[in-house]
Amino acid sequence: MKHQDYYEAIERIKFDTTRVVPKGSKINNRTVALEAGRDPSSIRKDRGMDDLIAFIKSSSEPLKKKRQADKAEKLKAKIEDLQDMLDISHAKYLASMHVLLENNLFSVEKPPTKVLDFPERDNASRPVLDRAKEYRDIDK
Repeated sequence: MKHQDYYEAIERIKFDTTRVVPKGSKINNRTVALEAGRDPSSIRKDRGMDDLIAFIKSSSEPLKKKRQADKAEKLKAKIEDLQDMLDISHAKYLASMHVLLENNLFSVEKPPTKVLDFPERDNASRPVLDRAKEYRDIDK
């Protein structure tokens, strides 16, 4: 068979028994050529490799669909984990609100009663300078 080394490279990539390219590589002209030990641009239509290029495309489709299915499965698992985390945090929030309401530390009907009222001071915008003046008076 013509271009036998390329076809063997395709089979190695399919079954993750590659020698040159990393395991799990996509099947395309470049990876097949590299796995066959050739230049990455050696597979071209103008060299009479139309049948090889068609075989590469037909071989890549099942792997592409399998990878998409695996990715979708991983994303579904991640969504389930995130939903579980959200449910747990919601339950913790409700439990803490229940404790606050039970102990009258928080009320939905009325505003909090322990509001401190601070009197206005003339130099309220410059408290650091006021303390500096107090320290100077102490030293005398």
